[in-house]
Amino acid sequence: MRALMLTLNSLLFTTGLMFHISTYLSLDVSEFKPLLNLTIIIVFLLSFGLVGTLIVKYKAKGIEISPLEALYALPKVLKYSIIVFIFVALGIFFFSSSLLSGGGTQVIEGKYFLTDKTMIIREISESDYMKFQFVELRMITCLFLLFNYIEMIAYYYLLEPKDKTNIGEEN
Repeated sequence: MRALMLTLNSLLFTTGLMFHISTYLSLDVSEFKPLLNLTIIIVFLLSFGLVGTLIVKYKAKGIEISPLEALYALPKVLKYSIIVFIFVALGIFFFSSSLLSGGGTQVIEGKYFLTDKTMIIREISESDYMKFQFVELRMITCLFLLFNYIEMIAYYYLLEPKDKTNIGEEN
């Protein structure tokens, strides 16, 4: 089961990475948007399934474990890679959000606007509209990749819980 989940998560991660890289190369991936939506849904469903599975498995063995303790149970390289990935993904997300002035793009009566839910921030050109579309996709895919990476590691390393003495030991 672990090998199947690792393969599925690797495939989802690769798909998300291709979408994320396409935002930097300004490649039009709009025809693949349903594929992106499907992979996002699958990753979040797998995440909820993973959390439930981990809770049941660890509680059945009498192990109370917090997310930080689970992080400590991983090898050092993975611990640091997760921490770096979190900071990079959040950095990309907040930088992209600042480019969008906290809003999003919208077409109203054939004109392109940068909007903030109910109010128009400013009118933008068609080329800016396309650029901001890539920025919005970049925000989504960076968080998608973060969740998927953590999920992939968790499925592989945490589904077989160690006994209480190994949790939190330095690797």
